[in-house]
Amino acid sequence: MAIDKKMTIRRKSSIDKEKKISLVVLLTVFIVWFIVGELGLVPKLFLPSPRDVAKLAGEMLKNGSLQRNLVASTKRIFIGYLLGTLAAIIIGLIMGRYRIIEAILDPLFQIWRPIPPVAAIPLLILWVGIGEISKFIVIAGGTFAVCLINVITGIKNVPKLYIDSARILGSNEAQMFTNIVLPYSVPYVLSGMRTSIGVAFGVMVAAELIASFEGIGFMLVMGKNLLRTDMIFLGLILIGAMVYIADIFLKKVEQHFTKWMERA
Repeated sequence: MAIDKKMTIRRKSSIDKEKKISLVVLLTVFIVWFIVGELGLVPKLFLPSPRDVAKLAGEMLKNGSLQRNLVASTKRIFIGYLLGTLAAIIIGLIMGRYRIIEAILDPLFQIWRPIPPVAAIPLLILWVGIGEISKFIVIAGGTFAVCLINVITGIKNVPKLYIDSARILGSNEAQMFTNIVLPYSVPYVLSGMRTSIGVAFGVMVAAELIASFEGIGFMLVMGKNLLRTDMIFLGLILIGAMVYIADIFLKKVEQHFTKWMERA
């Protein structure tokens, strides 16, 4: 017990130290950016100061445009990401468990996987128009491809000893799947979900850049067209903040569902 407590204390100390280092790095970058922007060492057309970005954010908050863009992008990412991950988990569990299903679906997936999701946007626009459905589909497609690989890997990495032992003890297929296969593959599934969230945001912005009249991607396009670098910086900061918050949430979920691995 004493050894476990010492290890826990050391681990927490190491985590605190890493957090402090990360905070110092972020503050250093911000201070350098602030000094360069305020002193005008770089033209504002190329590098606006934090003050300019904050001022624009305040103006957009007052007229409501910032809220509209945030809500539009959040809705798209939530629905597309949810559809993509659910499909990847269901299909991945089946493909990883049953070889005949994998033999049928894997060639199709391997052909489709290298194709960038953004490349499908023109076709989706022809099929379903430039509305929300095309954006949901392309975000779901990008999320699905990344998450599916992790789910299949998790299923295939279940030790054969566990499966054989369960069969010897009389477990049926449903019991093995529920009590062995699914719990063991959870870390891989959650890792795939964390990895795919960044891809989902990238695809969302690309979709909004091509065909959208609101959203963060639309903000970036307007900033380019109006030569408003502050608007571009604001959009980039919002994207980074949204991905960071989403990753923190998924990391907390991952830690909650993988406590048994730490104890083991």
